[in-house]
Amino acid sequence: MGVQGPGAIVMGKPLLSSIATALVAVAMLTTAPAAAGPPCLGDLNGNGLIGFDDVLMIVAQWGPTEPCPPHAPEDLSFDCAVNFADILVVIANWGVCEPPPFGACCLLDGTCIDTLEVDCQAQSGEFIGAGIFCELGMCEG
Repeated sequence: MGVQGPGAIVMGKPLLSSIATALVAVAMLTTAPAAAGPPCLGDLNGNGLIGFDDVLMIVAQWGPTEPCPPHAPEDLSFDCAVNFADILVVIANWGVCEPPPFGACCLLDGTCIDTLEVDCQAQSGEFIGAGIFCELGMCEG
């Protein structure tokens, strides 16, 4: 007993419909602007690699997530279920996880904070550079 042919039924839905839905979810996630959250979408265990271990974490939580929202960490497609769409997100991001830029940020009031570039921009700050950290007087004048 297994999935057979394009007319097969998976979790109550036709196989082709399930695959199409999953592909649309991945396309939306991979073309949407980055949002605050985990540094690398799909790195569920936080080891800096997106791979088979992350797929296993999805399989271990397979099924609907309730209550939703909030979404389970394994619900990478934000559809209130841990399913094939989430595995496709992992596959789309497979490999080494590049950390987001972190460094000095000069805020409008002249203070300097070490933060993620995206957080600096959210505070209307000027990101000085990844790996460059605040020093006394860096943002004055």
